[in-house]
Amino acid sequence: MDVKADGAAPPRVDERLALHVCRRYYLDGETKQEIAKALGISRFKVARLITTAQELGLVRIELRQPSEQDDRLAGELKRRFDLCDARVLCVDDPDSLTSALGRASAQLLCTRLRPGDVLGIGWGTTVQAVVEALATERPARPVDVVQLRGGVHSVELAFNAIELARRAAELLGGLFSPLYAPALLRTVEAREALLREPAIAETVARFAAVTVALTGIGALRPHPTLAYYRSGSLGPEALAELERAGAVGDVFGQYVDADGSLLPQFAARTMAPTLEALQHVPLRIGVAGGAAKTLAIAAALRSRWINALVTDADVAQALLQLPHLEHADGRVTSVTV
Repeated sequence: MDVKADGAAPPRVDERLALHVCRRYYLDGETKQEIAKALGISRFKVARLITTAQELGLVRIELRQPSEQDDRLAGELKRRFDLCDARVLCVDDPDSLTSALGRASAQLLCTRLRPGDVLGIGWGTTVQAVVEALATERPARPVDVVQLRGGVHSVELAFNAIELARRAAELLGGLFSPLYAPALLRTVEAREALLREPAIAETVARFAAVTVALTGIGALRPHPTLAYYRSGSLGPEALAELERAGAVGDVFGQYVDADGSLLPQFAARTMAPTLEALQHVPLRIGVAGGAAKTLAIAAALRSRWINALVTDADVAQALLQLPHLEHADGRVTSVTV
């Protein structure tokens, strides 16, 4: 047994209590005073428990050098595509791109979310990175979370739609509305039958309450991104059908062509909100990066599926180099090359 210099044994530490205090302080965002009042102990004991947990290695604090952000490119994207917000990251290591996008998106959410907001999210590797990054931020609370997209059969957290959205609700201290349905149904009739189920109908009705929506963007052209294969959401036949239909990717769970238009043969079988259903959402954040996703991101911007974007510098430059297209309402976007 370790002893002090004077021969006395050090005071025994209640590790479970220390962990409980740290969870409330670091993950739930409670102040030391709030924790002390809830547990019936002094604020100084709360502080000692937090310090002791660090000394014992029960809690590890990491300081990460943030990815450099290019404010100039972000400003150009905002002007070109009439965006509410844009974040452009300069990331040298491709392997760190997803985590960097996740941290930047979590920081954006923390600046935008307010107590009482309702966050709508789907699933995917980038959305998972955002949720993980929220654990190290201090987002507003409480914020309810609505699952916007049906799920797939997968044990990976990134593709476990219900668990991922539940984790987000836990971090944001709000209520969780799960969507107990597959992402893509085999028939239109199957989707319509599920929409009559009370539990599913209740969550779909909550789509109208969403104030901030967050989505990753999957790419099908120039080639399908890895997530399609890892999630098991699309088999070879479905991928071939999407290719024939001219799909370039998916946004908010809906498959779109190069103009950002819904592919009706899939929309009728997809458990996700339509563009019309999302138009009332004030902030619709798309988070995606990597050259392979440029066409899909352009499609999402073109038809206003998203009005805020978190991406990398290479994609931002590629988007800005696309030719302009002026719409009848005077809005200017870009066209596919």
